[in-house]
Amino acid sequence: AEITVKKGTVTRTLEVQHVGTKIGDVVWANSNVDDPDTFGANCEVRGKLYQYNSKVPYPSYAANDHCSNTDPVPGFETGAFDVMSEVWAEENDPCPDGWRVPTIDEIKDLIGAEESTPRFWFDYWMIKGRSVAGAYIGLDRVVLQDEVTPEFMMGSIFVAQTGVIDRDSGVMNDWWDVAFWSCTNVGQTWDMLSVWMNGNQDFSVKDWRGSRTGMAVRCIKK
Repeated sequence: AEITVKKGTVTRTLEVQHVGTKIGDVVWANSNVDDPDTFGANCEVRGKLYQYNSKVPYPSYAANDHCSNTDPVPGFETGAFDVMSEVWAEENDPCPDGWRVPTIDEIKDLIGAEESTPRFWFDYWMIKGRSVAGAYIGLDRVVLQDEVTPEFMMGSIFVAQTGVIDRDSGVMNDWWDVAFWSCTNVGQTWDMLSVWMNGNQDFSVKDWRGSRTGMAVRCIKK
């Protein structure tokens, strides 16, 4: 948005960027991390995929128009890897200044993982007119499906379909999910927890992901 301030003969136009939405007690970024320390220009930008505790970006082929079911993503480092850190180290965090990777409990609260009906709705067929598929998150599912629009988000966020790059093969053999990292390990420093959501309105916050899995990053305000 632009705000014009005028006093006497002096006029100044200021650009205001709305980069976060408060849901509960947490401010969530309105778009995924793209290049390190940079948010996507808007929520429909899929952003880059990152391995845990790393600032090295890899492309997402979630549109399924460039990826291969057999060929690895160029330059992707594969295999099991001990990150030697119980949290995402600040110097390796791809979030912009003032933002960080969320914990799995913060993600659970965001999507209502422990409620009878989760607080997300995956618009797999893009019926709301966005250019990419993805999940609307943070409000009652019926409200998200029936009342929220791209122009009137009502305090929800939209997370684009990003897919996942396999740790061992380096292949994006999952291009259809919304998925992003937490900074929570599972009792050792080889595997971390994350969230995935799909077009069947299913989800999980309990899957172990090897640290060299490639996933999106959605930040929260520090």
